[in-house]
Amino acid sequence: MREIFPPRPPARARLLGGGAGIGSATAGAVLWLSVALVLRAAPIPLEVPPAKAVSLEEALALARAQHPALEASRQRVAAAQAEVDAVSALWLPTAGLAAELVGATANNSTATVLSTSAVDLPRIGSTKVTATPDFAPSATSLVAVGLRQLVWDFGRQGAQGKVAQAQAAAEQARSSRTALGLDFDVTRAFQAVLAARAVLEASEQAYARVVTHRDFAKVAVDAQLRPPIEFTRAEADVSRAELGRLRALSAVTAARLQLAAAVGGADLQLDARGALRPPEPPPSLEQARA
Repeated sequence: MREIFPPRPPARARLLGGGAGIGSATAGAVLWLSVALVLRAAPIPLEVPPAKAVSLEEALALARAQHPALEASRQRVAAAQAEVDAVSALWLPTAGLAAELVGATANNSTATVLSTSAVDLPRIGSTKVTATPDFAPSATSLVAVGLRQLVWDFGRQGAQGKVAQAQAAAEQARSSRTALGLDFDVTRAFQAVLAARAVLEASEQAYARVVTHRDFAKVAVDAQLRPPIEFTRAEADVSRAELGRLRALSAVTAARLQLAAAVGGADLQLDARGALRPPEPPPSLEQARA
């Protein structure tokens, strides 16, 4: 490759007779640099790996159905409601049934009973005393039915019921906050995927433009219409655009991973289906408080 605009040798070089040698060395360096740039590696083909594509409504529905954090909040609400039911059940009547058969050497009396929590059994009767004790065993049986009903406890059960209801209301509010936070995370991750894909598309268009400019610069340099530095700059722009493509592709992969993590489930990556929506105006202070 011949240099079109050889640099003028400095005055000292001309005086020493070294101007031609310096010009030849410069032309050789430019020729070597141009050949090295032409023989550079081919551009890396970039392809977005396939993944399940969902809309925003589908992503929100999947997150509400299978996200572990929301499921845990639902279970806490159910546990708090069960505690309310357990406290309320203390006002219900309790029935008990007891059946006993006792065999001993001193049980020929109705006073020989075994205590039980199902039925209150009072001791009625006594054991007779004889001058000639008999150690022969005899049997006694008992069948009893009881009913208990709490009538008044000085407000204890009522206070426990109010505490359980307050805890259930707090868990319900906490679950609602978890659901709102989940919707926000899924929506933000979904929009991030769309934005990353838009950036990737823009980087692909930019890469196509700089490649066209590089080809034009090469033709102009080969036709000796432009200096070789134009082709060098164009190759640098192509390398910069190719790096931008790689960064945009990695951003798309990261955004899809974040969307899958926000939705929760077995999918490693989730792709967004749809277009970017314009930002909605923020609500007023009164609407935000309501």
